[in-house]
Amino acid sequence: MCTAFLRTPRLLSQGRTLLMLLALPLAVVHQVRAQKVIEEQEQTWFGYINQSRVTDRSGVWVDLHLRLTDHYLNRKTMVLTRAAYIFYLHEHVRFMAGYTYAHRYDRSGSGRIPEHRPWQQVQWMERKKGFDLVQAFRVEQRFRKSVDDRLDADSYIFNWRFRYNIAFTIPLRGKTLTPKTPYLFVSNEVNVNAGKSIVNNYFDQNRTFIGLGYQFTPNMHANLGPLFIFQQSPEPGHYNHTHAIRLYVFHTIDLRQTRKED
Repeated sequence: MCTAFLRTPRLLSQGRTLLMLLALPLAVVHQVRAQKVIEEQEQTWFGYINQSRVTDRSGVWVDLHLRLTDHYLNRKTMVLTRAAYIFYLHEHVRFMAGYTYAHRYDRSGSGRIPEHRPWQQVQWMERKKGFDLVQAFRVEQRFRKSVDDRLDADSYIFNWRFRYNIAFTIPLRGKTLTPKTPYLFVSNEVNVNAGKSIVNNYFDQNRTFIGLGYQFTPNMHANLGPLFIFQQSPEPGHYNHTHAIRLYVFHTIDLRQTRKED
């Protein structure tokens, strides 16, 4: 499979594009490290992502996340719940509209800082020879509780965030993701801020993930690996580098098949 992959000009070109996407954040980090204030942190991310198909055109998206920090596991840093309606344009293109509730924990791990986040997304998928490609573009409207002592305690700060994600799933045995198949998963996501409240950090963050996964059944798979996040802080000249371990479980349910069996 690897030989065929390297011999295909189109796949080789896409491979070079992927390497450039992965190298870009490293180059930026190297430049920033020489002249800016950088805070290093370690985190662990757990996530469960479910997409349930209800009819040929509609479905429901639900995902749950827990993030820990302080030497990876010592205290909670975020809990996030996301839900959305899915419209299936066809098998390979989906539109979503939903809502996210998240709360961050302060450095003590006890105080909660809530965020309300409506969002919309388009996701499209392609099956190539030797790998699957998934891309998504998401728009978020973020209402974050203010932590500025100069503002009202009940006030929220609003901004837009635009996210583009590209992900490659490469089976390590065979050519397709069938049950009991291990795979390599590589993704890169760029986040950009906009709005009146954004002054210094129009570029929000870049997330790069490389991990190993396993397709347990036709409807469930998981992947585990290192996640590196390069983030620009609202404070001028300050950046965050997050080194995380990420474990995500993906679950799809087709309720159309259940109704047929009934």
